Order: sequence, then C-alpha cells, then structure tokens
Amino acid sequence: MSSITPTDPLVYNKNVMSVILRRLLPLFIAKFLLSFVFWYAIEKAFMRSIGFDDGGIGVMAAVYATVAISMEVPSGILADRWSRKGVMIIAAICLSLSSWAAWVSHDPSFYILSPLFWGLFEAMASGTGSAMLYDALQEEQGHTRNYHTLLGRFEMIGGVALIAGALLGGVVSTYGSLRSPFLVTALTSLVAIVAIAFYRDTASYKSSADAKLIEHTKGTFRAVLRNPRLFWLVVMFMAIFAVNKLDVEFYQLWYLAMDVPAGMFGFVGACIEATFLLGGALVKVVAGRQRTIVAIAILAAASAVMIISRSVWLTVVMQSVIGAVAFALTLALGADMQEHLPSKYRAGAGSVLNTVGRVVFIPVALIFGYSSKGAGVFIAGAVMVVLLFAGIYAASRAYRQAA
Repeated sequence: MSSITPTDPLVYNKNVMSVILRRLLPLFIAKFLLSFVFWYAIEKAFMRSIGFDDGGIGVMAAVYATVAISMEVPSGILADRWSRKGVMIIAAICLSLSSWAAWVSHDPSFYILSPLFWGLFEAMASGTGSAMLYDALQEEQGHTRNYHTLLGRFEMIGGVALIAGALLGGVVSTYGSLRSPFLVTALTSLVAIVAIAFYRDTASYKSSADAKLIEHTKGTFRAVLRNPRLFWLVVMFMAIFAVNKLDVEFYQLWYLAMDVPAGMFGFVGACIEATFLLGGALVKVVAGRQRTIVAIAILAAASAVMIISRSVWLTVVMQSVIGAVAFALTLALGADMQEHLPSKYRAGAGSVLNTVGRVVFIPVALIFGYSSKGAGVFIAGAVMVVLLFAGIYAASRAYRQAA
C-alpha cells in the first residue's frame, strides 16, 4: 500500500495515481518495446525470399501456434511460482532470439528457429504484463477498481507500437533490405530487458487461472455440451477466431501475389495492426443477435471480394474490415458466452477459448497454406468464406435455441 496520508481525498487520489504511474512506467516502456516489432509487416515477403512457398508458410504458422499452446500452462505456472518479472525478461529474450534467428537465416531449415522462439515469446508474454499491472494496483492502493482503465491504456500502448513498427519496418526494408527489420527488432527487444529490470515487482502473487487451465477447459466444455446454445456459440466463435487469425497471419500473401513493392508492406501492416484498436471500439456495435449475423455476413462478403479482387487498395480495405469486425465479434461472443457459463468457469473462459481457438487454427493454417500453394492465395481465400458460412449456420442454431 502507498504510504501517502489520505487528508484531502482528491489530492490523495492524484498522489496515489502519480506514485502508481511512476512505478508502472518501466512496465509501460517494456510493453511498447515488445510490441515495437519491425518485421511483422514484411515477414512473409522475407520468407519467400529465402525459399518458402505458401505451404511452408502455413507450416510455420502452425509451428508457432503449437509451441504457444504447449507452453501456455507451464509459463503461467512459472510466472506464479517463480517470478512474473523473470518470465517477462525471458519473453523479451525469446523475441530477440526469434528476430536474430530470422536475420541470420538463408534457407527454411534454419528459419524454423524463429517461429519456435516466437511461440515461446507469445506464451511467456501472454497475460503476464496484465497480471503484473493488477498486482501493482492492489499493492499500491488496496483495490483494483481502476484496473480496466489502466489495462486499456496498457494495451493501447502496445497497439500504437505495433502500428509504428509496421510503418517503420516498411521504411527500413525499402532503404535497407528485407533482412534489416529483424536485426533492428533483435536490438530493441533487448532494450526491453533493461526496462523490465527497473520495474519493482510485487512480493507475492495471486493464484493464476493459467495454472488450472486444463481443469477450466474440461469444466467449461462440460458446461458447454450440456447447453445447446452455448455449443453453437462456441462453434461460431471458433469459426470467426480462425478467420481473424488467417487475416492477420496471411494477409501479406495477397500483396506478394500482386507484386506490391516492399515499402508498401509497412503501410498495409499498419492498417492490419490498427484493426485491433478499431475492433475494440466496435464491440458494442456487433453485439446482439441480429447485429452478430449481419456482421458475419459482412465478413463473408469481404472475404468473397478478396477472392475476385486484384486491386491493392480494395484488398487493403477488405482485410481491414475483416480484421476489425472479426476481432470485435470474438470479444463480443466471448462476453456473451461468459454470461451463460456457471460462475466458477467464467474467470478462465477467455484463456480456454483462446487456447482452443489456437488448436483449431493449426489445421486451418495448414489447409490455407497448401491451398494457396496449389491454387493461389485468391482461391485459398475461399477457406475464409467456408468458415464464415459455418459461423452463420452456428449463429442461426444458437439464436434459435435462445428463442
């Protein structure tokens, strides 16, 4: 708890918040640096340059997803039993190693180290920073009523960094090479270690839902299978989650097929990263029975346009629409499902859904990658349309059960 004496409540609150923000500053800086990745926007172009085809790119996406899933529970336990600050430092090291492995790669056989380390980074960083934020608020002020406000700012910092990294990554690759953004990221992620080292962590931790993720998964799906509406809501969520991941992971393949200059990838990447910020603002817009079905139909239409369009700018708009609307729907559906779950499963529902979503994404990524390799990325876009029609069917079943 803060040692500030609560004489005037207004002055007290301002002083406490000032103390909290000073304490959290290193964590906010680390969040920016770990999201300030220069190579996300040009990754697929670089992979093509060292010998990958679309099938191989799909395999790499499946590799990182598999590693992230397998390390999700161990990383949560390690953070609680050992040190959340230590786990964040390991995450920064893994991001640096992932970037370094790609930078020195000249063929697919060595490049596989990059998604392996990136999967470790994803697992280590997932939820750790937000847990550190929660504990700091509890320790400094004795409550966490303003947690969501600060968490929103925390995530917005990451979103701004992603957009800036994408734009600068395009510039660096234009004036340097496709290899250069990886080296820059390897260095900036090491600077994040310094920021984390200056952070004063809490002395004790609360029990983490990650440590019981397997139990939550079993219990959540037992509850889902007993409720037909929940079952179809989960099916709908998985279909939209997979579409959102395909949009984020494979969007660059469209521009490679249209021979877009490397510098353009930075702008396109920034548009895709911005969909996470926009999607958060659209949650209330897409929530509700009729709005959800209309939103899925919009996603299906945008995906269909991407199959036939050969216009760069139209493709950018359609991918941005898919990214923002799909992300908003996953948030809205996640909240809807939590309202219909027993209270003891609500806390871990988000982790369960995201983990199972990644499991579903692995075969989807492989199918998309090999479809793109065989028939071209425009035809492979039909995978997204099929998933969305499955989502519309699941929505109709879910809302029929509720009627």
